[in-house]
Amino acid sequence: MEQSKSHAAKKTQRIDNGIEAQRAVLKVPPAVWTRIWEILASEGAVTPKESAILKLATRIPSKVPSDKQRQVLLAILERARLEGIEPKLNQEP
Repeated sequence: MEQSKSHAAKKTQRIDNGIEAQRAVLKVPPAVWTRIWEILASEGAVTPKESAILKLATRIPSKVPSDKQRQVLLAILERARLEGIEPKLNQEP
């Protein structure tokens, strides 16, 4: 019984993490993803896989990234912040 509660809690946490990742990625406007892509690509700082995922991000909300793609986008977003590319995010209502 305790093991099934633990398993359920882990599953719920994974779902919650996925929702938070989706919220964070969708909060970034497509124009900002485009700018991040342009800057990182000009520096040769994106792989072909990252480039393809960034291209998809520029088409949000008509295209929504998968869970794995969102994780890549979050990593790119963090890398962009570390490199001084501060995206301007939509304000929460």
